[in-house]
Amino acid sequence: MLGIVEPGEGVRVLRFWNKDLLGNTTGVLERIVTTLRDDGRSTT
Repeated sequence: MLGIVEPGEGVRVLRFWNKDLLGNTTGVLERIVTTLRDDGRSTT
C-alpha cells in the first residue's frame, strides 16, 4: 500500500506518524500515503 519510501522520506513519515497517532488514529495511514504522493508530484 505505501510502496517504496525513498531515503530521507522515512524521517518525515515518522514525524507525521508520531504527531497524528498520539492524537488521532483515524485515517493516519491514508494521510501518510496522500502526503507521500503529493511530495512525489511536487518533485517531478
